[in-house]
Amino acid sequence: MSTPDNLDLSESCIVSNISKGLTFREQSRQWEKGEEIREEAKTKNLKKVGGCSWVEVDKRIHYFYSGDEMHPLIDLIRDVLKKMEYRMREELGYIYDVRFVLHDVEAESKEDSLRVHCEKLAIGLALVSGHLELEGGVIRIFKNLRICGDCHGFMKGLSKVLKKTILVRDANRFHKFQDGQCSCKDFW
Repeated sequence: MSTPDNLDLSESCIVSNISKGLTFREQSRQWEKGEEIREEAKTKNLKKVGGCSWVEVDKRIHYFYSGDEMHPLIDLIRDVLKKMEYRMREELGYIYDVRFVLHDVEAESKEDSLRVHCEKLAIGLALVSGHLELEGGVIRIFKNLRICGDCHGFMKGLSKVLKKTILVRDANRFHKFQDGQCSCKDFW
């Protein structure tokens, strides 16, 4: 690995995220170190590829980024995702896995940031566009990065409550979510 002075962007992000992941043991000092690394990457004008998910609906590809507000159906997408979240909470006891939020924010803000991950927005559009009413069926989502653990758990729960198959192709593998299980056997 490179020295701290000449890290490339991907190395900087990894070191930053590792530093943040350790905050459960070393609270404030590690958060500060992670932020220092991100600030250094900014000053060096390093850019990373943002997470992006896409879904095909009616022979048209729709792209989403985390926190995306640009889609014309975003209000309907958010509504259907809230309904699915409520249903999963009632039927399965689902809660957000806030360990996957790599920013030092309050618990409620952590849930808010997980709620708008790009793969959740993409599946929300698929549901708004008719997959919710269809019995069975397959929903296909594509993602340019690895799916996070919270979204992985969300997809498992959603496949169980909706009785649908959800296929997610991320940067590492295909995930087939069916009846609350994933083909990766949670080794993602």
